[in-house]
Amino acid sequence: MAREPNFYEVLGVRREASIEEIRAAFRRLARELHPDRFQGPEKKQAEERFQRITQ
Repeated sequence: MAREPNFYEVLGVRREASIEEIRAAFRRLARELHPDRFQGPEKKQAEERFQRITQ
């Protein structure tokens, strides 16, 4: 059985993080990892990482 992802770890925030901290972490990662910023083989990796944070 697959382990459920820990979304706090995925976003890099602690469990006690406020909604504002979670939103800020998501926005920062979304900008950094958006697949449109990459080309070639890096784009595939970026797509996978982006999908993890958008689940």
